[in-house]
Amino acid sequence: MPNSPKNQWPYPKNFEDPFFDKFVAMINAIDASFFTTREDKNFVLFGGGIVSFNATSGELAWTAPLEAISVTSGFHWFSPSPSVGGSVVLQDGEFFYISLVRNPQTSQSCTPVAASVIPPSDDALVIAQRIGNIVVFRNGVAVSSGQSVNLFTTQLTLETRYPGVAGVQPTDEPSFVGVGAIYFDPTSVFGNGVGTKFRAILETTDALLPAECRLYNVTDGEVVAGSTLASPATVATMLTSGALTLPLTPKLYEVQVRMDGVAGPSDQIVCKMAELYFVSPSSLLTVILSQETRYVGLAGLQTTDEPSFVAVGGTYFDPTLLTPSGNGLTRSIKFRAVLETTDAGLPVECQLYNITDGALVGGSLLTSTSLAPAMVTSADLALPATPKLYEVRFRMNGVAGPSDQVACKLAELSVTWA
Repeated sequence: MPNSPKNQWPYPKNFEDPFFDKFVAMINAIDASFFTTREDKNFVLFGGGIVSFNATSGELAWTAPLEAISVTSGFHWFSPSPSVGGSVVLQDGEFFYISLVRNPQTSQSCTPVAASVIPPSDDALVIAQRIGNIVVFRNGVAVSSGQSVNLFTTQLTLETRYPGVAGVQPTDEPSFVGVGAIYFDPTSVFGNGVGTKFRAILETTDALLPAECRLYNVTDGEVVAGSTLASPATVATMLTSGALTLPLTPKLYEVQVRMDGVAGPSDQIVCKMAELYFVSPSSLLTVILSQETRYVGLAGLQTTDEPSFVAVGGTYFDPTLLTPSGNGLTRSIKFRAVLETTDAGLPVECQLYNITDGALVGGSLLTSTSLAPAMVTSADLALPATPKLYEVRFRMNGVAGPSDQVACKLAELSVTWA
């Protein structure tokens, strides 16, 4: 009896006699395949306990049974059995699959199998595949070599924060002044950053002279609607905006503050923290494949008229905690800063210094002649492969006049994957 080329369904020959038995066999084969599709599309995998992977040995191991429930009968499938965890050895590119008893009438044990090709059987169901040093499961969770994870903690509450001010920034000015900067690229974060809010810690010396703080879109030259925060509190108080409608493309933002009123001799307002942030649920896969990680060295206004480099911030960077280049991913590490000067003939320069090794970071020098806040970004940096402490330094490249100064409002390392 001939078979179909893909699913190997039997069918009667032309003018076959007896015809009916072969026709029934064909219908039964089609029925079984459609039933398989129904079970597979409603297949929910759970359990497994702690899952670990070792790329050198190829062993993928789990401490408790992997488990699923048949939606058609209500009985369970277990791998490898109802009472123990299991393991399978996967070479690069291989699949981990199990063979199911369809529509089980008792709970079933399923042996884990590794193979480069899944057999042409309706009973075979893929659980995971090894891709380089990562094993990706059918529920979207990825486990890297050396990791031990709770496989089916499917949701994490993630808070992503973009600091613009971290430290005391005082003023008695009745007009808004820039005291920090934020570079926000919504394309690099979960959900394009929908639901992002602005918050700040403010205080004033006089309740009749409230502190105000807002976010200004430097790139487009406009105040961010809904971002203005005001507080008459004479102690440090956190204020939070509602959800902001931010552009869906990368923008440079400035944190601006003012005193709402005319200051007396000892009056001032203070901003001690200001940041964009959002909280969102995300799968573990999203965490592992997060597109950008930032290491802030300076968040807040720093000025100088010094012709020699002065230290204004620092950061600790441990590249061993981050996924390296490989397996189709390219990791890029860059240094960037928001800089401005009062005179284009007196450029502002900013650089990164490796405190641990006592050396400047090659390629980190940034220069700007802009009279307004401007983001300057280095090329890819070849940083050491071990943890180091870094210092942010900047200067005015020239001799300052009486009112000349340069400013740095943000400096950070940016790590991205593509």
